[in-house]
Amino acid sequence: MKARDVGEYLRSMDKGWVNWETTVDTFKAGDPEAIVTGIAVGWQSYTWALKRALELNCNIFITHEPNYYDHFDSDGIVFRYENIRAKRKLVEESGLIILRCHDLWDRIPDIGVLRVIMYD
Repeated sequence: MKARDVGEYLRSMDKGWVNWETTVDTFKAGDPEAIVTGIAVGWQSYTWALKRALELNCNIFITHEPNYYDHFDSDGIVFRYENIRAKRKLVEESGLIILRCHDLWDRIPDIGVLRVIMYD
């Protein structure tokens, strides 16, 4: 299985909730054509979590929140900080594939964040 297949599987769960033209649910790093060796999942791609995923031989990390503290994953001002540049270097040098799953998860009926906001 390729990393792209994981992304396609997640997209297949959508029942019309996600606008795929504007979503942040995309590959953020790495090669989507790479063969999957393991998948790690986390709420946020903290540096320690990425290192642990690599220790476990996972080459895909699925994250809900952005990699670098900006919802739209733009480079912007955050790369002025050494720890964030070091995190990006880790991701790039390791070849880690990062796939974001934010909009899909938030919109899943009855369990997504929008349910909590709209109905509770």
